[in-house]
Order: sequence, then C-alpha cells, then structure tokens
Amino acid sequence: MIRGEWKEKTGWATSNEFEIDVVAVTEKKAHVLMRNCRRLWDDGSLIEEASAFYAFKITDGGWKMYAFSDITFPA
Repeated sequence: MIRGEWKEKTGWATSNEFEIDVVAVTEKKAHVLMRNCRRLWDDGSLIEEASAFYAFKITDGGWKMYAFSDITFPA
C-alpha cells in the first residue's frame, strides 16, 4: 500500500515532532532513520508513535525507497 492510500484508509493527516538522521549516503544509496514520530488525525489527536529505517537508491527517475521497517506504538 502506498502512503496516500494508507493515509486515506486510516485518516492519518500529518506527523510531527520527529527526528530524521541520514546515517549513510553514497552516490547510489542512502540510509535514513526516523525517530519519535507522532502520527496524528485531522483533529490533531494522536494515532500512534513510530520509529523507522528507510533505504533509498538512485534510479533513472531519481531517489526511490526500496526498503523500510517501522515499529509503531499505538496511542
């Protein structure tokens, strides 16, 4: 499921208070950590908190995510 579909299905409106750390990057790949993300409903109430790892690679169309892993903590 792509992000837009997940947002529509769940009602997730936005995220806040997250930390992003690019832990490694080359001309072809990048690894990114997201910590302490708060995912929120339209009214600003908390859905869940999450941390995640994302792996990106360069393609002819630009940077594309090819792997991720998240851990979520329900509100």
